[in-house]
Amino acid sequence: MEASFVYQVLILKKQFTNFCNERLQKMGLSIGLMFFIIYIGKHEPCSPGELSTAIRMDTGHTTRSIDKLVKGGFVKKERSNIDRRSQVLCLTEKGREAFERVYLLFEEWEEQVLNDMTKDEKETLHLLLDKIIKKEQDDVRDYAITNRLGNFDTKK
Repeated sequence: MEASFVYQVLILKKQFTNFCNERLQKMGLSIGLMFFIIYIGKHEPCSPGELSTAIRMDTGHTTRSIDKLVKGGFVKKERSNIDRRSQVLCLTEKGREAFERVYLLFEEWEEQVLNDMTKDEKETLHLLLDKIIKKEQDDVRDYAITNRLGNFDTKK
């Protein structure tokens, strides 16, 4: 019997998570913190509230994650130039390096997973996945994964 699509997606997600966590741990990060790095890197300076809303995490979780990133030297909090009562988040040099390395992780994993496919097979796979994602986005306007990643893709 053929494995279901959902099962296959979950297996790929687990493999990707393991792949990333193994490499991210060497940098002092986890895959969960990676999403914060990605969003901040693409939208800096951003407020903690904006970050929390964009990646769909409650403020408590966001605060704890930001604290870990600040303590790890990946993110710095600064006073906003617009509203001196609020803070904005920016990547440090270490955070910028992590941001760049995340893109390399995506490229490395994609190469590893798709290396036995022909160019045509890869193009077909991407087209089919895009079709599924677009259908889901059309059906459910509030597509959490796209929002969580800040319209993230492996292209900078």
